[in-house]
Amino acid sequence: EVFPAAVPDKLTHPEASAHCASLGGRLATVGQLYLAWRSGLDHCEPAWLSDGSVRFSVSSLRSDCPAGEPGVRTVSPTELSNGTAGFDAFCYR
Repeated sequence: EVFPAAVPDKLTHPEASAHCASLGGRLATVGQLYLAWRSGLDHCEPAWLSDGSVRFSVSSLRSDCPAGEPGVRTVSPTELSNGTAGFDAFCYR
């Protein structure tokens, strides 16, 4: 099961990995996120994945999520700062 692990202070990639481990899981893979999205996972906040990418999943359009259309969206690599930028985490367990 993929689940978003949101925290008030956003996480770097290493912190996201440790946070998922503290919850009894690990960072989700891109494939696991796509399967979860196809099953209805809707989380418009960008979050780390195991490969170091940052993505978010949108199942339904709404005004508070600027995704454009449903799907799994990727945050631009220039925003990642080599794993030091802060985001939530998509965990898997």
